[in-house]
Amino acid sequence: MAFNFQVPHQFKSICLAGTCAFALLGLAACQSSGGKALENIANDSSLQGGTDSQVAIASAPPTVLRDYCPQLELLEPYYEDFGSGRRGDPEKLRFQATMLEAVRSCRVEGNQIVLSVGARGRVITGPTGEPGTSNLPIRIAVRSSDGVLFSELYKEPASIADTSGATRFQFVQDVRVPAPTRRNYKILVGFDSGPPARS
Repeated sequence: MAFNFQVPHQFKSICLAGTCAFALLGLAACQSSGGKALENIANDSSLQGGTDSQVAIASAPPTVLRDYCPQLELLEPYYEDFGSGRRGDPEKLRFQATMLEAVRSCRVEGNQIVLSVGARGRVITGPTGEPGTSNLPIRIAVRSSDGVLFSELYKEPASIADTSGATRFQFVQDVRVPAPTRRNYKILVGFDSGPPARS
C-alpha cells in the first residue's frame, strides 16, 4: 500500500554526509621570521612574568564543528510481535513492523549537538493479530571512533485499528551528545527486540 510521508523541512537526507565544508585554523603560520617555534614557547625566557594570554594559543581547546551533521545508518528494519506466543513461530505472529526510512537533523547548542532522529514505517497483522497496540522497540545510538556516546531503547506505541491493511507509524526523538570536534560520529537507528529466544 503506497502512502505519503511528510518529512519535516528541518530534516536533512541521510545522504548529506560529507557535503558540508569546514575551514580549520592553520596554526603553523603563526611563527614569524626570526621568532621561536611554537613548541619552544614555554621555554622562552622573554615570556617569563608575562600574562597567560601570551601562551594561550598553545592550549586552545579543539574547535567545535558547527556545520557537521553525522551520517545516519538504518540497522534492523524489521520487528515481529508474537505476543505471549513463542518467538519465531509464524503461526503465533501478531504484528510485523517495517521501518521504511530514517532521517536526521542537527544543531549545535553550546558544547552539545542536538540530533533530531526520525523514522517512519508500517505495521501489518499476522495470523493472531487483532485490533490493539504494539509497542515498537526502537533503539537510537550515537558512536564515535572513540566509543559509544549514547544508546537508548524507546517503546513507540503503534495503534492497529484495521487488521485488513497496513498501519503507519512515525517516530521522532531528540538526542544530545557532546559537540563534535572531528568528523567521526555516526547515528544508528533501528528495531531492537532483544536477544533471540533460547531453543
